[in-house]
Amino acid sequence: MSAGSIFLVDDNADDRDLFLLAAKKAGLEQAIEVARDGQEALDLLLGRPQKGSAKRTPDLMILDLKMPRVSGLDVLRAIRADRRLRHLMVIVLTSSDEERDRSEAGALGATAYRTKPDDFDGYVSMAKEISGLLTHL
Repeated sequence: MSAGSIFLVDDNADDRDLFLLAAKKAGLEQAIEVARDGQEALDLLLGRPQKGSAKRTPDLMILDLKMPRVSGLDVLRAIRADRRLRHLMVIVLTSSDEERDRSEAGALGATAYRTKPDDFDGYVSMAKEISGLLTHL
Protein backbone atom coordinates (compact mmCIF):
# COMPACT_ATOMS: atom_id res chain seq x y z
CA MET A 1 0.00 0.00 0.00
CA SER A 2 1.14 3.51 -0.68
CA ALA A 3 1.86 6.29 1.82
CA GLY A 4 -1.27 7.33 3.63
CA SER A 5 -3.06 4.19 2.52
CA ILE A 6 -6.35 3.03 3.98
CA PHE A 7 -7.57 -0.52 4.40
CA LEU A 8 -11.37 -0.78 4.48
CA VAL A 9 -12.72 -4.06 5.89
CA ASP A 10 -16.48 -4.50 5.63
CA ASP A 11 -18.68 -7.36 4.46
CA ASN A 12 -21.56 -5.07 3.44
CA ALA A 13 -21.15 -4.02 -0.21
CA ASP A 14 -23.50 -1.04 0.19
CA ASP A 15 -21.51 0.31 3.14
CA ARG A 16 -18.22 -0.20 1.28
CA ASP A 17 -19.57 1.64 -1.76
CA LEU A 18 -20.92 4.49 0.38
CA PHE A 19 -17.54 4.93 2.06
CA LEU A 20 -15.66 4.85 -1.25
CA LEU A 21 -18.01 7.41 -2.84
CA ALA A 22 -17.84 9.61 0.24
CA ALA A 23 -14.04 9.42 0.27
CA LYS A 24 -13.95 10.58 -3.33
CA LYS A 25 -16.38 13.45 -2.63
CA ALA A 26 -14.36 14.45 0.46
CA GLY A 27 -11.17 14.61 -1.61
CA LEU A 28 -9.56 11.74 0.26
CA GLU A 29 -6.65 11.13 -2.08
CA GLN A 30 -5.12 8.12 -0.34
CA ALA A 31 -5.24 4.67 -1.86
CA ILE A 32 -8.04 2.56 -0.39
CA GLU A 33 -7.68 -1.21 -0.41
CA VAL A 34 -10.81 -3.24 0.35
CA ALA A 35 -11.36 -6.58 2.06
CA ARG A 36 -14.81 -8.16 2.06
CA ASP A 37 -14.49 -9.92 5.41
CA GLY A 38 -12.17 -10.49 8.35
CA GLN A 39 -10.49 -13.54 6.88
CA GLU A 40 -9.60 -11.72 3.67
CA ALA A 41 -8.19 -8.85 5.76
CA LEU A 42 -6.00 -11.21 7.78
CA ASP A 43 -4.83 -12.95 4.62
CA LEU A 44 -3.71 -9.65 3.15
CA LEU A 45 -2.20 -8.25 6.36
CA LEU A 46 -0.50 -11.30 7.80
CA GLY A 47 0.93 -12.80 4.66
CA ARG A 48 -1.59 -15.43 3.71
CA PRO A 49 -2.43 -13.67 0.46
CA GLN A 50 -5.10 -14.76 -1.92
CA LYS A 51 -4.14 -15.54 -5.50
CA GLY A 52 -2.57 -12.49 -7.12
CA SER A 53 -2.30 -10.48 -3.86
CA ALA A 54 0.65 -9.44 -1.75
CA LYS A 55 1.08 -8.78 1.97
CA ARG A 56 -0.22 -5.31 2.90
CA THR A 57 0.74 -2.78 5.56
CA PRO A 58 -1.70 0.16 5.50
CA ASP A 59 -1.42 3.35 7.52
CA LEU A 60 -5.02 3.16 8.73
CA MET A 61 -7.64 0.45 8.91
CA ILE A 62 -11.38 1.03 8.94
CA LEU A 63 -12.86 -2.11 10.44
CA ASP A 64 -16.42 -3.41 10.69
CA LEU A 65 -17.12 -5.69 13.67
CA LYS A 66 -19.97 -7.95 12.60
CA MET A 67 -18.58 -10.02 9.72
CA PRO A 68 -18.74 -13.66 8.66
CA ARG A 69 -15.80 -16.06 8.94
CA VAL A 70 -13.66 -13.82 11.18
CA SER A 71 -15.18 -11.00 13.23
CA GLY A 72 -13.72 -7.52 13.40
CA LEU A 73 -12.80 -8.03 17.05
CA ASP A 74 -10.83 -11.14 16.08
CA VAL A 75 -9.09 -9.16 13.33
CA LEU A 76 -8.22 -6.45 15.85
CA ARG A 77 -6.94 -9.08 18.29
CA ALA A 78 -4.68 -10.57 15.58
CA ILE A 79 -3.36 -7.14 14.58
CA ARG A 80 -2.43 -6.26 18.14
CA ALA A 81 -0.68 -9.61 18.55
CA ASP A 82 1.51 -9.04 15.47
CA ARG A 83 4.73 -7.11 16.11
CA ARG A 84 4.62 -5.42 12.66
CA LEU A 85 1.02 -4.30 12.96
CA ARG A 86 0.37 -3.62 16.62
CA HIS A 87 0.71 0.15 16.17
CA LEU A 88 -1.62 0.32 13.16
CA MET A 89 -4.38 2.93 13.58
CA VAL A 90 -7.72 1.12 13.56
CA ILE A 91 -11.04 2.92 13.38
CA VAL A 92 -13.90 0.59 14.19
CA LEU A 93 -16.84 1.52 11.96
CA THR A 94 -19.85 -0.59 12.76
CA SER A 95 -23.60 -0.61 13.10
CA SER A 96 -23.21 -1.93 16.66
CA ASP A 97 -23.77 0.59 19.43
CA GLU A 98 -23.50 -2.09 22.12
CA GLU A 99 -21.40 -1.09 25.12
CA ARG A 100 -19.85 -4.57 25.20
CA ASP A 101 -18.48 -4.08 21.65
CA ARG A 102 -17.21 -0.59 22.46
CA SER A 103 -15.46 -1.83 25.59
CA GLU A 104 -13.85 -4.82 23.92
CA ALA A 105 -12.68 -2.76 20.92
CA GLY A 106 -11.17 -0.22 23.32
CA ALA A 107 -9.48 -2.92 25.37
CA LEU A 108 -7.99 -4.35 22.16
CA GLY A 109 -6.54 -0.96 21.26
CA ALA A 110 -8.91 0.45 18.67
CA THR A 111 -7.88 4.02 17.86
CA ALA A 112 -11.52 5.11 17.59
CA TYR A 113 -15.02 3.62 17.58
CA ARG A 114 -17.70 5.05 15.30
CA THR A 115 -21.17 3.84 14.46
CA LYS A 116 -21.97 3.85 10.77
CA PRO A 117 -23.53 7.12 9.62
CA ASP A 118 -27.20 7.19 8.73
CA ASP A 119 -26.67 9.02 5.43
CA PHE A 120 -24.17 9.89 2.73
CA ASP A 121 -23.32 13.28 4.28
CA GLY A 122 -22.32 11.48 7.46
CA TYR A 123 -19.94 9.29 5.47
CA VAL A 124 -18.47 12.38 3.78
CA SER A 125 -17.88 14.04 7.16
CA MET A 126 -16.18 10.90 8.43
CA ALA A 127 -13.97 10.71 5.30
CA LYS A 128 -12.88 14.31 5.90
CA GLU A 129 -12.01 13.44 9.51
CA ILE A 130 -9.95 10.47 8.32
CA SER A 131 -8.17 12.64 5.77
CA GLY A 132 -7.19 14.98 8.59
CA LEU A 133 -5.82 12.07 10.63
CA LEU A 134 -3.69 10.86 7.74
CA THR A 135 -2.17 14.28 7.08
CA HIS A 136 -0.65 14.13 10.57
CA LEU A 137 1.16 10.83 10.02
